[in-house]
Amino acid sequence: MLYTIGYTSYDVPGLVAVAQKLGITAVADVRSMPYSALHPEYNRDKFKDWPGYERRRAVVFFCIS
Repeated sequence: MLYTIGYTSYDVPGLVAVAQKLGITAVADVRSMPYSALHPEYNRDKFKDWPGYERRRAVVFFCIS
């Protein structure tokens, strides 16, 4: 199953909580421009601080356990 989520609705802990509640174990950021002026915690350079960070080419993955 594939889910989509609007990141502007959640802070990082909120996004992780929603994903865990739904049984989602991985998240992929596929934005062509992975930056946000309103929500800098979702900028690509901040992702390396998230648990389970992995970058494969232009897509960033996170494992949520």
